[in-house]
Amino acid sequence: MLKKIAILFILLITLSAFSSEVYLMDEELPPERFQMLGDNLYIYSVNLLQKLKTDFEWDNIKKTLNVQWNGNFIQFNNNSTKVTLNGEQVYLTTAPRIINNRFFLPLIDTCRLLGLRMVSLDNKYYIYSSVSELENYYWIPNGLVLSFSKPVSVSVAKQGNNSAIFEVIGARTGVMINTQNSMNGVNGFTGENISENTMKPFLRLSFRFDNDISFEPVTIGSTVYLIKTDTFVAVEDKAKENDVKRIVIDPGHGGFDPGAISSRGFQEKDGVLQISKFLAKKLQDKGYEVYLTRSRDNYIELMERGRFANQKNADLFISVHLNSLDNSTVEGVELYYYSFSEYSYTVRLERLYGASALNGEQIQKKVYNKIDTTLKSEEYVQMMRDVFISQDFKMHKTVPEDFAVLAYPEMPAILIECGFLSNPSFAKQIQQAQFQEQIAETITKGVMKFFGDTEEEEKETN
Repeated sequence: MLKKIAILFILLITLSAFSSEVYLMDEELPPERFQMLGDNLYIYSVNLLQKLKTDFEWDNIKKTLNVQWNGNFIQFNNNSTKVTLNGEQVYLTTAPRIINNRFFLPLIDTCRLLGLRMVSLDNKYYIYSSVSELENYYWIPNGLVLSFSKPVSVSVAKQGNNSAIFEVIGARTGVMINTQNSMNGVNGFTGENISENTMKPFLRLSFRFDNDISFEPVTIGSTVYLIKTDTFVAVEDKAKENDVKRIVIDPGHGGFDPGAISSRGFQEKDGVLQISKFLAKKLQDKGYEVYLTRSRDNYIELMERGRFANQKNADLFISVHLNSLDNSTVEGVELYYYSFSEYSYTVRLERLYGASALNGEQIQKKVYNKIDTTLKSEEYVQMMRDVFISQDFKMHKTVPEDFAVLAYPEMPAILIECGFLSNPSFAKQIQQAQFQEQIAETITKGVMKFFGDTEEEEKETN
């Protein structure tokens, strides 16, 4: 009897592990029509495509979904990030999956591909085919304010030393914008409708500005604030010394992408941001030069996270995450490094640099470099594993994966899943600042071990 009660209790926890709501054009989907796999949200393809009134056909032999909509053709492939859009090959960051004999599409990637507007609020996700018009914009002393006709979401597509690109999927402007603002150090600002790897045009906002300026989006309903910030400046602003290691910390997800969600609504994007801030401070205190890909609740494109680390000439890239599974009893830390494939990597190089930007010799040089950094990443992962175990953390697995966020950095790169939000005990513990700091302290010890900066050596130096 007690065994049956225990099984029933576990089942109830599992069924309630994903507490979000998804709305298609204001119609709520039943829970079985969307799934959270790990930290990615999926939607049942039939529901989405029927609601959009598309023509679609499932090929059960090839496991492909063919879609025609608004004069466009697209083909999705099961368990593959490769997609055919109007005869051209494009790539998703997350592969579609067959779940319980139903074909599910990754929500964020699919919304971008179809040009759909997605808005999130308090664990509720709204998907619209209607377009939000840019009605007006005006400059303020520390940035730019844009007003839209309907709520929108913004992603950071590129953030460099003197340029930035933001994308608003499902939005457009009636008139192309081309201006500047000396008050904010902006040499050029353009707003234009773009058709790039998508079925519907979207709004792209591009900045050119003086060095050491960057912007971060803050979205409140139908108003977007692009605020000048120090997010992309080192935690400790100092000249790079030859013996000072430079580290980029990447808090996963953000903005309209919550990542994994606990049964009580705690979101991965919030937990990893706090851990990353603790980690940045601890590494700074140890003398490292540290950068964060984000310091607020913003969504950064996966390719941009790697590009940013490359621009900073980092010695190490660390992506911080929390995980989730259907089985609520699973616990422990997971560590990942890039699963190298020359074909997959060269495709990503083309996306990162442009199809014709690199010649054969340059591509081969970067391939050799990626092989070297992948071997180093594997070594670092094993060292980090030992450190987590020494600090009494339980390990779940250590494996290579073809994750985009690990593919784009051109230095050793590791991804740390600090635990499972689907595990009730961990989900409660991770919300405590003391435990977040404990994880950051453990990662700091691992980084010091990577670079041979042991506590004993530090004391002798002092």
